[in-house]
This record gives sequence, structure tokens and C-alpha cells, in this order.
Amino acid sequence: MRECAKKKGIEICFECSEFPCKNLSQFEEKEQLGILKEYENFKKLGMEEWIKIQIQKAEKGYCEATKKYYTKAMTE
Repeated sequence: MRECAKKKGIEICFECSEFPCKNLSQFEEKEQLGILKEYENFKKLGMEEWIKIQIQKAEKGYCEATKKYYTKAMTE
């Protein structure tokens, strides 16, 4: 996906006029990652606001790969 975006001069698939493409749709079905839902959020919010939300989720311990929130172990 990264190479495709790079060739088209975009940063993320959501920016592409062809999104969701056949390849990504097949990946979505196999992996069940919620990419199409995120696309809807991205289009509604715009890149800047969508990125802010992603940062906020990450700061709270959200892992996109597992779709879970984690807390940091406190060590001293």
C-alpha cells in the first residue's frame, strides 16, 4: 500500500480518488481491520482533524494493530 500511495503522490490511501480499491477491499475482508470505516471518518473529518484523533488515541495507549488500549507499566 505504501508504494501505491507513493506512486500517486499521496500520504495515505484515504486520500486516493480510487479508495477503496479492489486490492484494499480484499485485504479488508481478509484482515477485518475496519479500514473502510476509518475512510468514512477521514473523509468526514479531513486529514488534520483525523490525525489529531489518531494522536489522542495513541497517547491514551491505543494500538491500531490489536484495536485495544494498553497502559504503560510504571517502573522506577
